[in-house]
Amino acid sequence: MTLVQLPVEVGREGTFKRDRDLAAFLGVDMDQQTLLTLLTIFVAISATALLIQAGMLIGLFVVARQLQKKITPIFPHVQGVIAVSKRTVEGVEKQVQKIGITSNAILDVTKQQLTKVDELLSDATTRAKVQMEPPKWSWMTP
Repeated sequence: MTLVQLPVEVGREGTFKRDRDLAAFLGVDMDQQTLLTLLTIFVAISATALLIQAGMLIGLFVVARQLQKKITPIFPHVQGVIAVSKRTVEGVEKQVQKIGITSNAILDVTKQQLTKVDELLSDATTRAKVQMEPPKWSWMTP
């Protein structure tokens, strides 16, 4: 694609020759009145779009207000539920700590009992082995 350099000169009517050359280059022959009408239409379309956006913004504002009015009476109840939930969590936390301490104590006692059982089993095994061994000396010797 090649770019076309258009000359910039002021014509006799006070308009730039470049506009006419550009219009001729694009194949459009447009006078000032047509251009003004076209610009007016585009400005009107833009203004309409802006008004629609403003209406939508006002609609959003009204909906937000209505939602706020519906939520505001519920807010104290929600705060109450949150407070009860916090107290419940704190109580559960204390119970979990108690359970942890108790389970650690049970584990310690179990370890001690297991050690005693192991000692008892070792002692019983040793005694059984001693009982099963034949005596090394006898009362009657031949």
